[in-house]
Amino acid sequence: MTQDLFGDVVVCTSDDALGFLIRWARRHRREPFSPEDVIPDAAVAGILFDDQRQWGQVFRQAQREGYIRRAGLFPRASSNHSVRPGWQGV
Repeated sequence: MTQDLFGDVVVCTSDDALGFLIRWARRHRREPFSPEDVIPDAAVAGILFDDQRQWGQVFRQAQREGYIRRAGLFPRASSNHSVRPGWQGV
């Protein structure tokens, strides 16, 4: 978790998150993944949003720009374990 001089959490920008997602997807290109695989790794790297729903726009942008595509279905803890689409690096 990244903090400023006052101890407040520094929140990332969408560009920071997009760059992280692109790098993550390239490293895991051969296997479909859930966003819940990426987001905790991003948090460890200091890529944080104050509202986790902001990741949705990051994934949509990565898809539009051709870095990821839909692949597989995964149960998501954030959706009461309902099955949601996953992604794969292109």
